[in-house]
Amino acid sequence: MKILKYIPNTLTSVRIALTLVYLHLLFLLNSSNKIYFTAAFVVFLLICLTDIFDGKIARKVKAASSFGALLDVAADFVFIISSLTMLCVYNMIPMWFIAAVLGKFIEFITTSYIIKKHQSNTDSLFIFDYFGRIAAINFFLTPGIVIFMNIGLNVMYINIFIYVTLILVIISSSARVANCYKVLKLKRPIVSCGSTTINKSL
Repeated sequence: MKILKYIPNTLTSVRIALTLVYLHLLFLLNSSNKIYFTAAFVVFLLICLTDIFDGKIARKVKAASSFGALLDVAADFVFIISSLTMLCVYNMIPMWFIAAVLGKFIEFITTSYIIKKHQSNTDSLFIFDYFGRIAAINFFLTPGIVIFMNIGLNVMYINIFIYVTLILVIISSSARVANCYKVLKLKRPIVSCGSTTINKSL
């Protein structure tokens, strides 16, 4: 049925709406009412489920598109950055971690464009890598894990999780930037000067 093809993007849009609800619940977590913790955790699970199933359904019903991929990344970006920013305001995570996440998003979009343009034959709008995927999952999980601080989770475990995520970001970004450098270097035209061969800069 044609209507099935609208389900993936609808789920992604729902994730953006749920993000607003989640932000409101994070704001209320400072109160002593534990029901806000339960509500925040349920909404977080729903956000995770929409992120898991929108792509799976899109591939199942053959509704994958560049617009859907862009919407998915945008929804992830809105959720991750907005929730981490609020948690930073409450001194639950360091500001540098938000800068690292933002930098990874910028690098991901930039390197995806370069790799796709010069090296990859895939129709996918974005190019993913193993360590980058794990880092992205950790970005997504961080706002959910941090809320457990309200019921006694030691901040040490959250800091370990954050630093492990930072290491994944460094590995992923270094490999992707190095790959882009090689790709761009190979694309430079060769100019021969007598017996010397020179790479002509673009």
